[in-house]
Amino acid sequence: MFLIIIILMICVLSCNGSCMIGAGYGSEYDTLTKTLTVDASWTEIPSEAFSTCKQAGKTIENVVLKTGLKVIGSKAFLKCALTQVTIPNTVELISGSSFRNNKRLVEIKFAETSRLS
Repeated sequence: MFLIIIILMICVLSCNGSCMIGAGYGSEYDTLTKTLTVDASWTEIPSEAFSTCKQAGKTIENVVLKTGLKVIGSKAFLKCALTQVTIPNTVELISGSSFRNNKRLVEIKFAETSRLS
């Protein structure tokens, strides 16, 4: 698990202009829509995984979290340019400051059947 997190962080930091964030690890960045999609293979987003959200001069404005995710780590999306986030009903824990300093974030939606509120 620790090795996968290290590899993921290296992939995130070395992302180039055509950007596949964490290529092969279940996340993808679309440069046209500035959307990060974290697929259902992820059960946890590690602390500070996408903090500052700058990939080769690009920013993440939208994030799609798929069903299956259980934990969003501390400062996971710190200082991004997020405007809206939808939390799937499988999320059990959102750690402190997960979305801190997202000055454009106006809405966090929870799935209807979410145990969080």
